[in-house]
Amino acid sequence: SNGEILVTRNDLEVSGRGIELDDSDGASSSAPGLVANNEVTTSTDNREGIRMDESGDVQVYHNSVNVTGGGRAFYGDYSSGSEVKNNVFAAAGGQVVQTDNTGFTLDYNDLYTTGSVSLDPLFASSSDLTPATSSLENAGTDLTGTVPDDINGTARDDTPSLGAVEFAGTTSRLTFRVDTRRLEQLKLL
Repeated sequence: SNGEILVTRNDLEVSGRGIELDDSDGASSSAPGLVANNEVTTSTDNREGIRMDESGDVQVYHNSVNVTGGGRAFYGDYSSGSEVKNNVFAAAGGQVVQTDNTGFTLDYNDLYTTGSVSLDPLFASSSDLTPATSSLENAGTDLTGTVPDDINGTARDDTPSLGAVEFAGTTSRLTFRVDTRRLEQLKLL
C-alpha cells in the first residue's frame, strides 16, 4: 500500500523475515518512508533481515542485521527512489545483499560475510548487535536531519557510526604486573 512508512527502533529475533516492505511506497520522494535504527537477527535459510520488493521512496538508514542461517541480510527489488545507507549487514552463512533491477542508492554500508574482505562488526552476541570494532565508528555519512539518534536514544554524530548503535570505539586498558622482588634486586645494583 502507498502512504507513510515508519519502522524504527525495533529489536527483532526471528526465524523468518525480519522487516518486509512489499509494494509499500513512501508518501513521495519529498516525504519518503523511513526504516531506521532497527536490530534484526534471523536464522532461517532463504529469508531476509530486511526485504524491499517494489517499494519506492523509502530511506533504510542505520540498521544492524545479522543472518545466522543461510538467508540474506538485505534484499531489494524494483525499489526506485530509495536509499540504503549507514547499515551493518552481516551474513555468516548466507548472502549479504541481493538486488534485482535496482533503482535505489546502496552506499556507506558495512557488508560482511564469512570469507569477505569487509569488516566483521564483532557483535556482542548473535542477538545483541552492538559492534565491538572501532572501525565502524565515524564511517557513515551525515543523516542526522533524518535519523538524529540511535536505537538507544544516543545522539548521532555528524560523521556517525554504521548500524543501529552510535558508539565510540572500544578503549584498551593496559595492565602491568610488577615483580617487586626484581625491583628490590635492581635497587641494590
